[in-house]
Amino acid sequence: MLRLPAPGEETPPLVVEGAAKRGRSHSAMRREHRAEEIFDETFANKTGPDPIFFRMLIAAVVTLAIALTAGLFWPRGGGDVGVDGTGTDEPSLPLAEPEADEEPEVISVAMVRDELEPIVRSFLEAPDLETAARWTARPGRTLERMKEHHRDGYTPPGLGAVLWNQSMSRGRDWASFRVETGDYERKTVFLVKDEGWKVDWESWVGWSPMSWETMKEERPTEPVRVRALVRPVEYYNFGFSSETEWAACMLVAPDGESSIYGYVPRTSDRASRLTFLDGTTERRLILDIRYPENAPAGNQVIIDAVIGEDWLDTEDMP
Repeated sequence: MLRLPAPGEETPPLVVEGAAKRGRSHSAMRREHRAEEIFDETFANKTGPDPIFFRMLIAAVVTLAIALTAGLFWPRGGGDVGVDGTGTDEPSLPLAEPEADEEPEVISVAMVRDELEPIVRSFLEAPDLETAARWTARPGRTLERMKEHHRDGYTPPGLGAVLWNQSMSRGRDWASFRVETGDYERKTVFLVKDEGWKVDWESWVGWSPMSWETMKEERPTEPVRVRALVRPVEYYNFGFSSETEWAACMLVAPDGESSIYGYVPRTSDRASRLTFLDGTTERRLILDIRYPENAPAGNQVIIDAVIGEDWLDTEDMP
């Protein structure tokens, strides 16, 4: 039973220290005393955090914060929208197919701004064909073709803006970037080396040696090189009625005024190059095409070869 102390009575200690000590062996007391000494030595020798490590940690945190802030506010480019948001826009496609021994690389913004944009601006803002031809590759040949192409009259389109946030590439002898003209048409402009950088006018307008109207009328059986907008279709008729034998595409003239159907053997390498595995619905290609013998229609041709992409003819460089 527990006895409660009476009022004024002194309360005895709950544990008698001497008795507790007497109850332990001498060796146990010695081990306890040694443990206390080790504990005291450990914390006596304990130092604070390494100042160098602490400063490195702070620097890393500050650097990460700056990088994240810069990513939020870094400009993404601009100048690629017309004032009214209208105008035709060609699809953003892979640029010219490079030669086998070169890989395209990204052009620096400084190169486009300081070297290439002034040439393109002079070409697009030239008041007449003779002046514009001075800024093109192969100016003599180009001027003749420009006069034939612009027989109904020439109006300089002007340069509205360089589309800085779109593809800018270069190879060994060519460079390309996208612009918006003064009438809000967006196009890829190619420049090639011909005693300095010059505009490749033929890729700019999609020039072909034979007009599409003449081609339909004469139906040449020898290959003709054309620049076309190529779209996959399912159209099989006349001599190309077997879809197991042929793969079909629609070929649209650069001005959008004429179109024909092109066919390649379905098991050929050409068919694989015309398969739009990336989901693209239209590509700008250079093709060699011809009509079959005794072609019953003027709107069906055989695609003999796929020369290149984006209308830059690397086989006809200056």
